[in-house]
Amino acid sequence: MDISRDGKIAIVGAPNESWTDGNDSGTGVVRVYEVSSNGSLTQKGLNIKFASTFRFGEQVVINGDGSRIAISDPGDYDATPITRRGFIFIYEYVGTNWTSMITDQAVTYGVSLLELDSNYISHSVEGDGFGLSMVMSEDGNNILIGAPYGLSRKGYIGMIKYTEPTTVLAGAFPGEGENGVQGLADVFINMEIGFDSPEAKQL
Repeated sequence: MDISRDGKIAIVGAPNESWTDGNDSGTGVVRVYEVSSNGSLTQKGLNIKFASTFRFGEQVVINGDGSRIAISDPGDYDATPITRRGFIFIYEYVGTNWTSMITDQAVTYGVSLLELDSNYISHSVEGDGFGLSMVMSEDGNNILIGAPYGLSRKGYIGMIKYTEPTTVLAGAFPGEGENGVQGLADVFINMEIGFDSPEAKQL
């Protein structure tokens, strides 16, 4: 769950909610709500879901004015066998619904680190947990995404920068340590330092 800076827009993920719609199905639904002054909720746009996802909505983030959101599906990092790497999805509110901001990549609507830059093939692997932690800048143009189990479980942080109409990878930063716990700690420490500071809003 996340909420806009003024507290008027909230996003909630339900990553274990299974659904079927005609020939499509998946696991995970995200809903965005307008929060009134008395605390009542009114859904903003339709349910957000994506076919063939595994944990869509595991992490959700929203920008300062509530106009942009990012949603993760970190894959089956804790399954046996592991078959999926993590993906993220970025949306903007246009008209009366949420519209994907990712339309320039090999995989439309959802991207892993590999779609953003093929040089990161060693980072973006099945079970990396890409999207287990995320944070978005105030304007919604920059997103840090944690992958605690990538790089042989050392973990890494991917940074995505959006410059209309293109989504680009700004960098990938490896964690330290020899297991996912240490990698996850590195991810959260770097995220808290990076985007909680006033300077980060100007990235």
